[in-house]
Amino acid sequence: MKIEIWSDYVCPFCYIGEHRLQKALEVFPNRDGVSIEYKCYELDPNAKAIPDMDYYTMLSKKMGTSVDQVKQFTKSLKQQAAELGLTYNFDQMQHTNTFDAHRLAKYAESQGKGKEMTERLFRAHFTEGKLLGDKDVLIELAESVGIDKEDAVSVLASNEKGRKVREDEEQARELGVQGVPFFVFNKVRCFRCTAY
Repeated sequence: MKIEIWSDYVCPFCYIGEHRLQKALEVFPNRDGVSIEYKCYELDPNAKAIPDMDYYTMLSKKMGTSVDQVKQFTKSLKQQAAELGLTYNFDQMQHTNTFDAHRLAKYAESQGKGKEMTERLFRAHFTEGKLLGDKDVLIELAESVGIDKEDAVSVLASNEKGRKVREDEEQARELGVQGVPFFVFNKVRCFRCTAY
């Protein structure tokens, strides 16, 4: 079975959804026959690389609610994450553009390190508060999963893998994806999240 997952590294539902899938696969009798392909989706393709407001303010503007309401909302997400062994530090998170992170993940995938890079990017954003729009941070994260530093520098200095990111996003449009995570099992749409 092939599972395709459209997600973004700054989407709290995506990190939770990916870990829920992993938990389900742990008890799935045919898990050895499952392959997962990570697909790119930018929640906010117009986001700046360097944020100009704190995370709670950004969410309150996006959701059209008060900062206090956003903080209540994030408490629920933090609890859901904790139930899966994940730590969400909303006070440290930084809203940023993720195009380069997706490009680097596509390169990591070509090197057999896609799953490791995906997990590292999620943890860097949600737990460690690292700025995924910063190329130096991305290079450090790539090195931590075994990607050669010079290769990561080269990818980020060019437009390498940019076309692959855009192809995933075009495929998402063709499928009618309006929220992530979005799962496709053996070419059959099964789930989309539109709550964020």
